Amino acid sequence: MNEEGNKQVFISYKSQNKNIADRICGILESNGYSCWIAPRNETSGKDYGGKIIDAVKKCKVVVLVASSLINKSDHILAEITCAFDTGKPIICYMIEDFEFSSSLEYRLNNKHRIFATDLKTDYGKILLDSVKKYIDERTDESRDEENGGTDNPAQEKKADGGYRLVRTGLADWGDAPPH
Repeated sequence: MNEEGNKQVFISYKSQNKNIADRICGILESNGYSCWIAPRNETSGKDYGGKIIDAVKKCKVVVLVASSLINKSDHILAEITCAFDTGKPIICYMIEDFEFSSSLEYRLNNKHRIFATDLKTDYGKILLDSVKKYIDERTDESRDEENGGTDNPAQEKKADGGYRLVRTGLADWGDAPPH
């Protein structure tokens, strides 16, 4: 089992959406994924902000319960900024149709979104499949790093632990792949 605070999934939400966040947590945990969710995983007497940032940094994926309420939350912005800055996959579980604030839009514009706005679809299954995909990918990346290699034939491991691009004979695409 993971250490406290070292969970696979960090769930970010506004307190008004706690019932949905708790259901998401239940679905994920009943399928074997450990979750960090406030206030359950808070430790009284500890620095709340520091505890949250540590949990985001240690998780493998962040699930954001997204409603218009998040646009005015400094705490949500801090959590998502930390996830964005540390390269964590972010899944936006959209429970209503709304536009992100410009600060959140910058960080979430190209992130995975699940539009859970009708009752006809099993969004729990869709979310579970998405979380599994991201965790499996990150687990594979960790194994590659531990084994000192990469599955990408266009990359070569450097002595400092980084990778360098190896010429493959393909045209240089610059910043974007060809259309």
